[in-house]
Amino acid sequence: MRIRKMDIATAIIFVLLLIILPISSCKSEQAVLSLDSTSIKGVPSFTSDGSKMVYIDQTEGYINLQSISDGRIIRFKFPAPVYKPRISPDGNNIYYTQLRSYYCEIWKINVSTMDKVNLTTVLHGDANDYCLSSDGRWLAFLSLHDSKEGLQYTPFLINLASGEVSIVKGNLPSLTIDSKILFTPDSKLALVLTRDRVLVIDTATSSLSKCINTDTAMHFPSADDNSVLFSSLKDNYYQIFSISLETGELKQLTFGATNKILPIMNKDNHLYYLDVGEKLDFHKLTRLLWLMSPNSTLCYKYYRNDWGMLNANEAPYLDFLITAYKVFHDDFFLTELAEHMESLINNMDCKSDIRDYRGESNCGWSATRYSLNKTARMQYLLHDAMIGTPMAEFVKVCQNQPGLSARMHELAQKTTEVLKQLAYKNNSEWVEHDADSLAITEDGEGYYITQKGSPEPVDGVNIPFNMQNKFGTLSVSLYEITGDTIYLEKALALGKVFRRHLIPEGDGYKWYYAWGKLYSGWSKSEGVSLNAPSHSGMQNLDPKQYATMELEFVSRLRPYGVFSESDMQKLVNTYLNPNASIKFRQGKAGAMLYPYSDKIARYMQQVDILDEPWVYLPYVAVALGNQGEDLWTLQEVCGTRQTKILSSKTLLYFGQAGNQIFCLSTEPK
Repeated sequence: MRIRKMDIATAIIFVLLLIILPISSCKSEQAVLSLDSTSIKGVPSFTSDGSKMVYIDQTEGYINLQSISDGRIIRFKFPAPVYKPRISPDGNNIYYTQLRSYYCEIWKINVSTMDKVNLTTVLHGDANDYCLSSDGRWLAFLSLHDSKEGLQYTPFLINLASGEVSIVKGNLPSLTIDSKILFTPDSKLALVLTRDRVLVIDTATSSLSKCINTDTAMHFPSADDNSVLFSSLKDNYYQIFSISLETGELKQLTFGATNKILPIMNKDNHLYYLDVGEKLDFHKLTRLLWLMSPNSTLCYKYYRNDWGMLNANEAPYLDFLITAYKVFHDDFFLTELAEHMESLINNMDCKSDIRDYRGESNCGWSATRYSLNKTARMQYLLHDAMIGTPMAEFVKVCQNQPGLSARMHELAQKTTEVLKQLAYKNNSEWVEHDADSLAITEDGEGYYITQKGSPEPVDGVNIPFNMQNKFGTLSVSLYEITGDTIYLEKALALGKVFRRHLIPEGDGYKWYYAWGKLYSGWSKSEGVSLNAPSHSGMQNLDPKQYATMELEFVSRLRPYGVFSESDMQKLVNTYLNPNASIKFRQGKAGAMLYPYSDKIARYMQQVDILDEPWVYLPYVAVALGNQGEDLWTLQEVCGTRQTKILSSKTLLYFGQAGNQIFCLSTEPK
């Protein structure tokens, strides 16, 4: 591997400020290193003495190793996308994840010899989140892998001396993409954190030793040797809490009428955190969460979709970015979105000669894990819609803002053609009332079907509401983009089906996940399906992630009829009723319903807005506005003494770097 040394004038992309602030009674000095977050992707990693750091920047495919003292940079080039670089405590090795088609492996490279070692393979799944122990002996990671039960997240430990990879043993609860993994500073314990549980893992035995329930949601967690620190909502403000790893005792560490996030306890028991003011600045908080997003803000844009990573994970990030741009008018989000869209378009099957089970290479992103034997490659209407809908919103933004750059308008034109191809491709699965062999529609209705004889586990039958309604949302956008009424006609037909299946519940509604034959089932004699000759049907209610898709479709279709003002009020009542059968993603659903009731904003002001996937945060700002304070303050607490370390409108993030604190700053518009 070639190393390129850059001259110092070119190399120093950061502004380095060294501020020594004496803290008299605590007998310590704290240095602050200020870095520009707009020049890097993700959060940098430092050696234990804080003398070097690694990061990736806007030039993807490189990892930068920078000396803090003189700014000298060594750049390492890689043949495939790399993510999340971490430097070993002694500075001898750099760890990183590298994409292998549809999953990531963990690698390390020796800084001196350039020797590379592959630490994980496909057998360990997609190495998502990982961390290094402070003594440099262990690496822990969460892996997404396919199993008979579906996609699962599993914790692993790697002994870095021997290279042995061990799955964590014990009765582990279900984990999600939002689960976190970290070590205690003494490296004796690895911790896996879910929303409200701490899984304590003994590194020596690679086994689960205990599971601690916090009874409160944990945000921005960190750990010292004896406890986990986190932010949690208390009396309408986010405060810092700790929970003992030995006893499970929960303690509130901060008080007062301001919000505190990102707690860190150093080895001298000094507590650091960001005080972000009485009201949350959703703009800056959105920038912060993007900075901390998976795979160093690159997310999954380079992944192939075999395991459904694009529709399940990348699509929400597209939605996050376009919504953030529309709400905050910050070009940063539009630029990030454009980069992701360009990658996804270039990564379509037809661009890569990836062929489906019929030997066809079409516009779209095929997957294998959903097929009958998990090897047959298929494209799915739902995936097209999940990825295509935020792309369509990007096109609408460009149409409404002619002053955007030529790059943006060219991408909008290309995207429009892609979206039209996606819609055309799925025409073969469209069924209108006059051709309805399943006899499940009424006049003016239509639906989508899985092709009979395809490797779909349940072929030949109508698809559930979330799948066709999400495509209905895309169809509404296509009509608004192109003016072609064929898209609106299909959306209206889908809307009539869904409207007919809304069931009154008190002063609200409920509905089921499935409808038609998929709800009622069928017998073998009916000849409905080849792969499922008989079926008892699916009678479960719509889960909240899908119910939010239905609500999005209803709100987008509302101006064109089908759904009345009364329908919207009943959906508002459903959203506000804690005992309703149907639940929603609070942030996104609230943004869609707040125009119909002033109760929505008042309700959302009382809920834990961080207690949902962070990609929905921009929607909270839609309903509540962005009246927060952009002056954030880094605080240090030692005993009863509290010291303001740094206060700035550009302060975004901080962490430890040896004997100093590093801060990431930005200039949000």
